[in-house]
Amino acid sequence: MSASISRWAQLSKTLLFRYGLAILVTAVALLLREILDPYLGNYTPFITMFPTVALLAAYVGLGPSALSVLLGLFGVTYWFIQPRHSFVFWHRPSVLIATVVYLIFGAVMVLGGEWSRRSRLKLRRTRVLFETFLDNSPGAEYLKDESGTYVYANKTNKTRFTSDFIGKTDFDIFPQAIAQQFRDNDLAVLRDNRPREFTETTDESDGVHTWLTVKFPVIDADGKKLIGGKSIDITEKQRAEDALRTASAQFRRFLETAPVGLVRFNRDMLYLDANPAYAEMVGLPLEQVIGRPLQEVIGAEAWQKISPHIDRVLRGERVEYEAILPYPFGSRHVHVVWTPDLDGSNHIVGWIASVMDVTEAKRAEEHLHKVEKLAAAGQLAASLAHEINNPLSSVINALYLLKRHSAMDEHATYLVNTAGSELERVARIVKQSLSYYREGSTQQPVDLAMLMEDSLQVFSEKIRHAGIEITKKLTPGTSILGFADELRQVIDNLLLNAIEATPDGGRLIVCVRSSLDWANLTQLGVRLTIADTGVGIPRESMARVFEPFFTTKPEKGTGLGLWVVRGILAKHGGKIRIRSSWHKPKSGTIISILWPSQASTSQGDALSRSETAN
Repeated sequence: MSASISRWAQLSKTLLFRYGLAILVTAVALLLREILDPYLGNYTPFITMFPTVALLAAYVGLGPSALSVLLGLFGVTYWFIQPRHSFVFWHRPSVLIATVVYLIFGAVMVLGGEWSRRSRLKLRRTRVLFETFLDNSPGAEYLKDESGTYVYANKTNKTRFTSDFIGKTDFDIFPQAIAQQFRDNDLAVLRDNRPREFTETTDESDGVHTWLTVKFPVIDADGKKLIGGKSIDITEKQRAEDALRTASAQFRRFLETAPVGLVRFNRDMLYLDANPAYAEMVGLPLEQVIGRPLQEVIGAEAWQKISPHIDRVLRGERVEYEAILPYPFGSRHVHVVWTPDLDGSNHIVGWIASVMDVTEAKRAEEHLHKVEKLAAAGQLAASLAHEINNPLSSVINALYLLKRHSAMDEHATYLVNTAGSELERVARIVKQSLSYYREGSTQQPVDLAMLMEDSLQVFSEKIRHAGIEITKKLTPGTSILGFADELRQVIDNLLLNAIEATPDGGRLIVCVRSSLDWANLTQLGVRLTIADTGVGIPRESMARVFEPFFTTKPEKGTGLGLWVVRGILAKHGGKIRIRSSWHKPKSGTIISILWPSQASTSQGDALSRSETAN
């Protein structure tokens, strides 16, 4: 159907069609005059030609309407003016006047019709251009009257919501809440009589859409007030802005909660941004850092240490260094990474710094070195003491036998006794060295959980490098009576054994809790458990693990660790139990130690009832 209409529209624009139509319509007009001739006679011979020329001039054009005037003149003169069937019309003044009037009015109608036709054509083209422009607009364009009834809606409205807008209100098209929103905004524009901008929403199949709408008052040709509107769907922009806002907030929370100091500088070495961790590191509130010069915040001495690195980073190099920086509010050992900050054109506009405070880690590392040095010293002392002990025993025995010799006088006996007592003192010193002995004057309450935490902190780097996953179950306030250094020596030896038994990663579980002596349920104590998933101890070696100088790690161990542990436990009244498996994949070792606590027997009875109930 549309193809037929298109062909007809193309045909109607051809010259042949237009002139043919003019000839046909003129013939019809002459025929009509012929039909009316019995009634009109010689009266008004051109009566049917006036409307014919007017119609052709208005709708067909200048040339066809002028042709119709001429054909009408010849036809009327020939058929309806006396003498008929001739072209003589000037012999009678009235006929001549009628003919001249017809030609004048015909010319006027032809020119007026052509002007009118061209005006209508221009108006139609303008309207088509305007409607095409609005229909291709990505926004929704519309006009409403004061009651909210649509008088115009462009293609976006029709394809997005409904094909039938004209003559309907928002309440006929949209849900009540959305329609009321639109109506309230319309009334605001009518009330203020000026353009207004609104953010409106519609509920569509893929969710809620957000529109940026401009509404304005319009007066039509009849003086009637209308409401014009243009709405742009900004949903994607809004969603992108919301996503960016969310991401920015998440990034800001990340910066604020990051334990590492993060800072951004410009080329003038001013702080552009910093997080709370960095502000805490330099000892200033965050608002007193941002916007200030770098040298002013960190102090002249720290500036002297880092200034050589600034030229490098501003040349585009990535800079990484460690230093002890004397900040105004205390020195910090820091690990620093500087990265050039680039703009959109890849120009260096400053740098970004990551500053990690490794002061505590360095202290723990130093402490670990000290522990290892002490262990090495202890091993050396034990080795020397072991070598000295045998000849020393022989000398003591010899003095004992010499003291019983009857031939010695009183002075010789005195000298032998003096030498014997001094050698016995030397023997005690040797024994103390072999036991790695460090005894204070009296035992003191010691928090075993806190002691375990300290040891874990010391060995944290070894644990991390070994790839060991650690699980802690430490009950605070689990105190026992003892010598803290010796208890720490027990924990360090056991932890070191567990770490060295798990070189390829695994699990390490440490537990400190109140417990009962399984052999005596009235005895309350504190149980220390260290379990690893390491290589385990072979069954044939289990009976010898407490022997001095026996080791399953000849490349690392001295065989003194568990021997020293057992000696310290014996002095503190502790009990140790070892279970181990050598077979993979379930290899590992569990060491459980029960220390007598400070609790009374009544507390032990209460815990006994509790554990029995469970």
